Amino acid sequence: MKRGLLALATALICACGDDGRIGLDPDSSTGCEGSETRCGAACVDVTTDRNHCGGCGMACAAGDVCTLGVCEACSDDLVECAGVCRDLQTDSEHCGACGVVCAAGSACVAGTCETPCEPAQTRCDGVCTDLATDADNCGACGNDCEADESCVLGVCEAGCAPAETECGGACVDLQTSAMHCGACDDPCDDGDTCTGGECIPPTPVAEDCSSIVVLTNGANVVDWEAERADYIEGTPSCGSEPATGPDLVFRYTADEDGPIVFTLDKPAGDSHYLVLSEAVCGTVEEDTCGTDPAGTSVEVDAVMTAGRSIFLYVRGATALPDPLTITVSRGELPCTPGEDGLLSGDTTVVSATGLPTVPRYVAVDDDPDGFVYVGGTSQLYRIPKTGGAFEDVALAAGLTTDELGYDMIVDGDDIYTVDTENAVYRISR
Repeated sequence: MKRGLLALATALICACGDDGRIGLDPDSSTGCEGSETRCGAACVDVTTDRNHCGGCGMACAAGDVCTLGVCEACSDDLVECAGVCRDLQTDSEHCGACGVVCAAGSACVAGTCETPCEPAQTRCDGVCTDLATDADNCGACGNDCEADESCVLGVCEAGCAPAETECGGACVDLQTSAMHCGACDDPCDDGDTCTGGECIPPTPVAEDCSSIVVLTNGANVVDWEAERADYIEGTPSCGSEPATGPDLVFRYTADEDGPIVFTLDKPAGDSHYLVLSEAVCGTVEEDTCGTDPAGTSVEVDAVMTAGRSIFLYVRGATALPDPLTITVSRGELPCTPGEDGLLSGDTTVVSATGLPTVPRYVAVDDDPDGFVYVGGTSQLYRIPKTGGAFEDVALAAGLTTDELGYDMIVDGDDIYTVDTENAVYRISR
């Protein structure tokens, strides 16, 4: 009899999986919704939960996922991320490593977040190219044409294309070839580009809108090369000293809605200006201007929406540090009404006519269908929150200028006013 009771007790408290793992039976006394099972204090789906796979307490090994209540290892080309097998080479939410999310508009290519190629282009070895005309990737990535061939509609053909010239057995475009710029065997200097058959030196980093520096979230350390001031002239609105030396240009594009803080590191005692502008690059409209000569940084912020870009211009009344560090971080939502703590920008006129007096104060009761009160030293009015005509509270209550003054508050059914003689009056509604 004792052996029978022991076997029954063991059966009640233990459950074994098909793979030999031992777990506790679920506690079904409190119940869970749908297909979930209560395991301890939590309701879980034992068909997908890695910690309770097939039964309570039956945890999968590290790197395994739970599929239909069975622990399985991911295939060789996949990695477990948060309980799901992911391809780190192509998954935009886990690109190169678990939790690495590509920005909006970019894609995960070979484990790296990259901007997609144009519709007519294909990415070959990390570079976007046109397979219809690229002699190094003619028709397919890696398909090289011979030196005396050109790529025409994705097919290698003998002879040079109409816009190309044969130089040393190879077909080249003298308008764009850095090795044959304008003429065969006339190379450009290192770093120069061939444009229109002329070698063009590179624009210094952060010099102007053509060499703008793109900022990302976190610390951005920039080795700038700007030589002139293109956009910020004189003294910005937030400063007292005229700016000197070159100005630098940056752009930031928000990846989600909310406030963004831009922090420029600098030596204490140096005057540096950080200007934000939403206008087209090069058209500086000072939406925000910041400076702090005494501090070790300058900080400005902007409330942004996902996909929106803003331009930053930096110039100093003293020499800018090189390299220069700008940190982009998320700010705190302001404590204001509206969706997600932000004002919608919509306004509604609730009064039927204009204010009957120039108010010294305004107060509101806590009833959603209540009133807004406006008044001064000789008058007190209220208007329904839902809109309508003003009501003369002073007239209805028989108040005089003795009971009216410079401020008022509403507390439940009582109105308190402070008059010019430093007395406080209570007026019941």
